[in-house]
Amino acid sequence: MPSSRSATSSSTPPGLGPAGLDFLPEPHTLAAEQVRPLVRLINEIGGAEAVPHARRWALAHPEFSHPLAGGWDSYPVETYARQVLSVLDLTHEGLQVDSRQKLAVLHHLPSVTNLVITSSFTSAELHAALRGLPWSGLSFWRNHGMTDLSFLADCADQLGFLSLYGCPAVQDLAPLTGLPALRTVELDMIHVPAATLTATASRKLRSLRLSRLAADRLTRLPAHPELRSLTIDKTVSLEVDSLDGWTRLCHLDLDARTPAGPLLAALRRAPQVAQVALTLDSLTEFGDEQPVPSVRELTLHPEADMLGLERVPRLFPALTWLTLTPPMHVRDVDLSPLQAMPGCRVTVTGEASIRGAEGLDVGR
Repeated sequence: MPSSRSATSSSTPPGLGPAGLDFLPEPHTLAAEQVRPLVRLINEIGGAEAVPHARRWALAHPEFSHPLAGGWDSYPVETYARQVLSVLDLTHEGLQVDSRQKLAVLHHLPSVTNLVITSSFTSAELHAALRGLPWSGLSFWRNHGMTDLSFLADCADQLGFLSLYGCPAVQDLAPLTGLPALRTVELDMIHVPAATLTATASRKLRSLRLSRLAADRLTRLPAHPELRSLTIDKTVSLEVDSLDGWTRLCHLDLDARTPAGPLLAALRRAPQVAQVALTLDSLTEFGDEQPVPSVRELTLHPEADMLGLERVPRLFPALTWLTLTPPMHVRDVDLSPLQAMPGCRVTVTGEASIRGAEGLDVGR
């Protein structure tokens, strides 16, 4: 991942160095729309000499906490944390931590509650750096050094969001059972046995995202009776053979090859699932299946063509909102088959032109 400085330096005026920052206008004299390019300029110049300037602009315009936090790589790590990041309200920022220097100065940043940790640290290092601080959201990406999650117990009362992606040494999710505030979990499952999901099934989670799932059918996973939203993505194929036990599930998002017949049968037996998103080759896969009257919001992403749209009104008679994402190569979409459902709002994403929309509530 390139640093902020290297990624944006091409827009810095030639020959402009730290001395040029002395000629910037006073930050309190500028409207918000004039501030962003100047904050970007300060970040691009960076270095120790630019820190006082960044601090002045941070104090004058704290609403620009996002670009100021994103410029951390352009400055000496500890100096910038103490003098600039510490004066910002970073409560709603996912602060990126990709070095041991940054990990070591987190205690100087009392407003930070969400971290995106994108480097390899051991569980012991993370325990030492994170304990005693009120973390509400933690994301760990591409961390080969972390072996267990027991250190999360230190923030059990606050941690509501947890994401693990590319952490191959973490295979035991049991510590999650001791996190009563946890509501949203995102897991990369390529190295994690499906059976370990009993740890999330026992929690009162609201949302679960599973990526690169190895299981070939949903019943290989433990049912999550309290879960409201399930997303499965970056997965080659998954048969949704049953939704029994997913008693409170209302949103199902499948970015995986899913046989239409078993899925629709499972949905007919699970009327609590009212919002569904599907990726499939073609809508013709729906064939002559029986209707699913419980689905009210549907997102369809056919990847091969837009054939079979006429099957939607019969198969999903209670729809109030349909979102269509046509394949990139499709130039126009004929919505006339949907005129049989005039009470349904239709959204078409992408660049394809639309025809046959008379009488429909259509948006882009």
